[in-house]
Amino acid sequence: MPSLFCAKSIYPAYDLGCIYLDLKRPDEALAAFELALSFDPNFTEAQEKIHNIKHGEALMPSGIQHP
Repeated sequence: MPSLFCAKSIYPAYDLGCIYLDLKRPDEALAAFELALSFDPNFTEAQEKIHNIKHGEALMPSGIQHP
């Protein structure tokens, strides 16, 4: 089943983070996205996901603004 939060990636750690977001497990998703950054510190999508998790925006449906 494709992830609701991320496009398919060549980075398995990033893909795992997306799966954790689908399962509403942000702590595990954060760890996976940080692992993805350890392989490629310039991986923008992982940086954005980490930012969203840390600011409570990761589990909100797209198009809805965080208050």
